[in-house]
Amino acid sequence: MASEIARTRLDKVIEMRLEDIDFAAEGIAPGSIDTFIAGDVLEHLYDPWRALTRVRPLLAPDGQIAVSIPNIRNLAVHALLHNEGTWRYEGHGLLDITHIRFFALRDILQMIHETGYEMLDIKTNIDAQFHEFFRNNRDKPAVTIQVGKLKLENLNPAELQEYCTKQFIVLARPRAVPAAAA
Repeated sequence: MASEIARTRLDKVIEMRLEDIDFAAEGIAPGSIDTFIAGDVLEHLYDPWRALTRVRPLLAPDGQIAVSIPNIRNLAVHALLHNEGTWRYEGHGLLDITHIRFFALRDILQMIHETGYEMLDIKTNIDAQFHEFFRNNRDKPAVTIQVGKLKLENLNPAELQEYCTKQFIVLARPRAVPAAAA
């Protein structure tokens, strides 16, 4: 089990729903976390905004969050919806049946900002089924994609990358509070 392996490498492992953790009762003091990792977690929460807000004061002065979030703007999801008129929930992946929230890149960036963080870096995990197509077209100024009846025209490189992305990996840190607000 992942938690057993984690215990051999980490100072503390808590096996609870993030929303239910009483950080103080668990001995987690404000400013005591260097990096908070939410790997494929936020999309399973009813209120990921609250979760990120609760974690922020726990971070050390140079602390950060690292989150990975599936991309609902993925071409496969749009093609399925457009061509078949549905999106089928599955046991895993982008349409995992346990996902409560869905995010595109703009939604992720907005959530990070709204919860008091600033972006440090963002990486993309290109969907394996589009990897070769993306690699062959990523430097073109405009690309057209057609999957069945779905046709997307004149995509710029950033749009192409988002449609080919399965998952975003975000690194962010708490925004500094202006001296006047402190």
